[in-house]
Amino acid sequence: MKRYWMAALIFALLVLLLHSSSLAQSSNLLVLSKNASGPLLGRSLTLTLTSNADCDQTQSLIPDGSKLISESFSLKTEGPGLGTFSGVARIVTPGGRVVLLGSLRGVVGVNTRRDPNNRDCLSPGRLEGIFEGTPTRSITRSSLEARPQVVMIAFTAEQNPLVAAPFPVYRGSLDGVITAPSPVEEKVKMAPDKAGYLPTDVINAIIFNGSDETIQAFEGKSYCTIVQLQVQDEDRWNDIGSCAFILPPRPTNIFPNQKIEVALNSGQRPNPPGLYRLGLTFRVVENGVPVGKSLFVSSDPFRIVAPPSADRVSVTTDKNEYDVSETIVGEIINGNDQTILTYDHQSNCTILTLQKQEANGWVSIARCPFLSPSLPVKIGPLTEVSVRLASGSFDNRFEPGTYRLQFIWFFIGANGLPTGFPVTAYNPQFTLTAKR
Repeated sequence: MKRYWMAALIFALLVLLLHSSSLAQSSNLLVLSKNASGPLLGRSLTLTLTSNADCDQTQSLIPDGSKLISESFSLKTEGPGLGTFSGVARIVTPGGRVVLLGSLRGVVGVNTRRDPNNRDCLSPGRLEGIFEGTPTRSITRSSLEARPQVVMIAFTAEQNPLVAAPFPVYRGSLDGVITAPSPVEEKVKMAPDKAGYLPTDVINAIIFNGSDETIQAFEGKSYCTIVQLQVQDEDRWNDIGSCAFILPPRPTNIFPNQKIEVALNSGQRPNPPGLYRLGLTFRVVENGVPVGKSLFVSSDPFRIVAPPSADRVSVTTDKNEYDVSETIVGEIINGNDQTILTYDHQSNCTILTLQKQEANGWVSIARCPFLSPSLPVKIGPLTEVSVRLASGSFDNRFEPGTYRLQFIWFFIGANGLPTGFPVTAYNPQFTLTAKR
């Protein structure tokens, strides 16, 4: 009897060990362990990643030289340097492929290391938090359909005292677990046909099945196609362009090494400006029948921008009244999402023309004495440029009177050259007085 119970116990332990081993082998989680280093500039964070060779299982997915990038990084501190940070972030390979997309958030200035030799609870400049992946599906989907791209990654960074630079350079780490992509997901690619669009543009989604399997997707997604058009809302992706037809969705098969294009036409419903991506939900087809769980791939993000408008370009001065000896400071604001172009050699050889009101109208003054050709000057999207007009420059003297600033500019076409007719903007009138 004793031998029977002993044999049963050994058999049970063996079954448990085999079951545990099977679970470990079937797990689709990978350990991510990266060293990070790079600058934090205002609202921009760019850290270069290298593998921690002892732990990292993601070298093939995220090779050395990949970057953690956040272009909407917000760091808020007060008093003794305590605060919080947050931002939408992505991990991009050296080849430019977005591997992980998520959000960064955490605390600034807290010492959580509990070093017995350093009992200071504050650590100015230290960032500690998490990098969480956004769901690969819309938040309108059920929790059963939403599959997290990243489970959880711990993030730390602090200023590197060994690097002398005019801007803060940080070093840190990323440690956590991520879901391993399926082999088919890795080989199905999506991309838009352009890098950016206007709200009314037709977006052509290019889908390439580079796998050895036939895949199947169903219509009924954005604008009744097989493609999901998603817009970013903070750290989530929301489906837009819902299909208005209530019909059984038809399947579309995409065969191995086949490339197809799907047109997303918003029609009378312009897509609002924002950051977008394309998504495809599909299943693998075997013997003509879809099998396995639903898979999802997405494109790299792209932008839909508001159409350019002359009303979004303005000129102002820092004051309404100057002494004739003071420097006039003009501010040019390009509120468009695209670059505009102007030319120098205007008043005092700048890009602004100073005009004085005379009895017979407005007269341009302080002309540029240089006889060389005017050079083009580009002003980037959502950019503000200051122009200083100093009295006495090039022997140009300002007299008392009523003045204004004239700014002449062009939109830029797809070829990078000025397009259309020149646009002229004026600031509100201001006065120059002789106070002394």
